[in-house]
Amino acid sequence: MRFLASLVVATVMLVAGPAAAQAAWTNFKSVDYGFSVDLPGEPAVTHPPIEQTVDTAQFTVAGDGEAFMIMIVQFRPGEAATPGALDTFLDGVVTGANGRETSRETTRVSGKDARKAAIEFESGAKGSAVAFIHGDRAYIAVGMRAQNVGSADVERMVASFRLMG
Repeated sequence: MRFLASLVVATVMLVAGPAAAQAAWTNFKSVDYGFSVDLPGEPAVTHPPIEQTVDTAQFTVAGDGEAFMIMIVQFRPGEAATPGALDTFLDGVVTGANGRETSRETTRVSGKDARKAAIEFESGAKGSAVAFIHGDRAYIAVGMRAQNVGSADVERMVASFRLMG
């Protein structure tokens, strides 16, 4: 699962990029990928190709000193069920973003085992992430903020990330 290396870097760069107009927060729902999350605007959706996966969807919103990303990776049948797959997935995202975890804890999201991590990035940005696996899909929500931006919006997004249905 080391394929995530380049994926998150572009999203982390959004934190340092130009500020987008701050929209009102709404609960975004993806019926196709079965999740909901609170976001400050409509996300851009891309499907970056990643080796060894069936499908990948990335939803991103950038704001004033903040960036929010949700990524869903569809693995081949049975691959996501291997022991340690969740931790390996989260490790890949953190490493790919040139980040360093400052904490990791076990939690639950929508009844699934999950991991929540605090991350510091080389750029000086800070972030929070929550990841879990459901079937053959790995889900992660990452909120990032510049050093001079408070963490309330990042924590709101991460805490709201859920499976639908």
